[in-house]
This record gives sequence, structure tokens and C-alpha cells, in this order.
Amino acid sequence: MKSSSISKQAAKFYSRKLYSFFKEEFLYGLGGLCIEHSSSDLSRFFVKNIDNSTDLYKWIVTFNSLECTIQCSCAMFEMMSILCSHCMRVMRQLDIVNIYVKYLLPRWSACARKDLYSGGKIPCIGINAGQPNEGSSNLMFRNYICRFAYKISTEAQGNDETEMCVKDVMSALAAKVHSIKTDRKNK
Repeated sequence: MKSSSISKQAAKFYSRKLYSFFKEEFLYGLGGLCIEHSSSDLSRFFVKNIDNSTDLYKWIVTFNSLECTIQCSCAMFEMMSILCSHCMRVMRQLDIVNIYVKYLLPRWSACARKDLYSGGKIPCIGINAGQPNEGSSNLMFRNYICRFAYKISTEAQGNDETEMCVKDVMSALAAKVHSIKTDRKNK
């Protein structure tokens, strides 16, 4: 496990909590699953538990070497944005030594929280890895405003006058933002 380049890559990238979760998936993929059969072009793999008594279900993993994509019928990546044990098993079968960069999302990185709350840019992982992600400043703005609004709403709750004040000011603010955006479009 420790000598695996995938494990080393994940340990450097993920936060401790996510790495712990990743490690469970990785170990189960290598030790608890097997490939029942695959298509002749190695684009579809049928993965099952080694111990047939626990679960008779088979997962279908599709792999595209040209686009560097891997997808499982369990849809774990689509739901949680981390590769599942079934994909890990197929990657091992294919001797893939690194997780494709598109599957390492910045929000799960070890420095994501620090970068987000310190006002730094969250790096875009992929083609322009050294350039800041265009959406990161928008994300930081929304995060700041949400925290600010939550703090105000928490302080105002429980008092009819302060609750009404917050609602009125937020409604007025929404109207002003809409007006400014509409004026810009018309120019």
C-alpha cells in the first residue's frame, strides 16, 4: 500500500479525513474485489466481491483510454467526487499508476480550506494547473456573503423587530442588485 504511487499521490493531495476515506476504498478495491471478466477492448469491466457470499451484485466500470475517463455503475464519483473501490480495482488491473488529474477535485485537497478562508486562490487542477481558477473568486465571495448573512440572521432571530429589519434590508438589497445588473445589460 505505501509503495503504491496512487496511494502516495492521494496522500499528498487529499486532506487527512478524505485520505482516510480514500484509503478504505483503495484497500477494498485491491483486496476485496476481483474482475469477473472484461470486454476484449478493455473498455468495460465487470467487478464483483471476492467473497460471493456477501454480495452477488456486479458493478460495471467503463474505461476510455483516449479520454482518460473511468466511470462506475455505483456512481460514487458523481455523488461524492471521489473514485470508488471498483474503479481502483480496474485501475490496478490496467496498471494505471496515477489518478487522472480530472478526478482530483480542488475542494478535497489538503489546502482547500486554508486557501478558501485565507482569501487565496484555489488552483485549478487540470490543463492550466498553475493558473487560478476563474470561479474561485466567485466561490470565495459567495462563501463570505453566506457566512456574513448567516451571522446577521442568527443575531436577529428571536426578535420580531430585528427579524423584520433583516428581511426588509435583504429585500431592498436584492432589488438594488437586480437594478444594477439590469442597468449594465442595457448599456
